[in-house]
Amino acid sequence: MSDEDNPGRGRFYVEALPCDDGPFQLPSREAAHAAASRRLAVGYSLTLFDGSGWELIARIDSASRSRLIVVPVSRRMAGPALAVPVTCATSLPKGSREDFLVSRCAELAVTRIVPVDFARSVVKASIHWAKRRERYKRLAVEAAKQSGQATITDFSDPVDLPRFLASLPRGLLLIGDPAADASVLDVLNARWPFQAVTFLVGPEGGVTEDESAAARRAGFAPVRLAPTTLRIETACIAFAAVASAFLLSRPLRDRP
Repeated sequence: MSDEDNPGRGRFYVEALPCDDGPFQLPSREAAHAAASRRLAVGYSLTLFDGSGWELIARIDSASRSRLIVVPVSRRMAGPALAVPVTCATSLPKGSREDFLVSRCAELAVTRIVPVDFARSVVKASIHWAKRRERYKRLAVEAAKQSGQATITDFSDPVDLPRFLASLPRGLLLIGDPAADASVLDVLNARWPFQAVTFLVGPEGGVTEDESAAARRAGFAPVRLAPTTLRIETACIAFAAVASAFLLSRPLRDRP
């Protein structure tokens, strides 16, 4: 029985969507997932994406355990999940918490993650960065597939705080500070509409006084995320969730 009218049955990633409407072969890893894990067969439809914001609905034309040929049916521009870009610039936590941070932020549609080295950072992102970035990309793709996104979280090269502050992205700039007077929601509401938002998360040892002063001079507003002091990955995920909920609540007519 075909589910051609139900493309939500499976989402699969390709490096680049085809430009024409001819049959094409899915990458072997995605083909194995579709045929073996999802048990999709000839006649079923699925959704393909490449991170560009476009989605392609395709019908399976032939299938085996490791080879799957599909035929394009329709295309649509889904675009990014959030109304404005959200960047998380953060020190990295230790061990498996690093991957947890990346996966959950990607699931919450964070646009970009920037690893930043602070004076008290324990984990230096620049060490084995090529392997790290490759792993991050896999995690982000899986998060996009699971959460129904047509775009994929991007990852900037690691940078130390002075260089990061010297070339800041546009938009609203926030830095987590457990002692701040304003909550993150206070500032999001007060500064809306904005074209983008960047949240800066320091290391578990905290930012130094010099680093805090430098961030404020660069335009970062200190905000509280919770009445407690949060771990790095908790702060990043909490901000991603708050930003996502806040942007979802803004009427389309108010968006920049």
